[in-house]
Amino acid sequence: DCGHTPLWTAASLGYNDIIEILFCAGADLDKKGKLNFNDHQSHQDPLFTPAEIALIHGHHHTVSLLCRLGAKAPDIAIKD
Repeated sequence: DCGHTPLWTAASLGYNDIIEILFCAGADLDKKGKLNFNDHQSHQDPLFTPAEIALIHGHHHTVSLLCRLGAKAPDIAIKD
């Protein structure tokens, strides 16, 4: 419902080995998911791709890996 696939979760945690396994198994590199599972959020909450969520969490090597595998490069600005 919120798009938290195994690949999205692995990207959010920077688990590059798992990302490679999931990619080989056919995972969707660009499936978007919500940042939180919170019930108080609406359906209008922003959705992020695995590469975007990796960038949000500061996993730059994960972003690079996802892009090398064919994911769309993140198109977001991260505020400090």
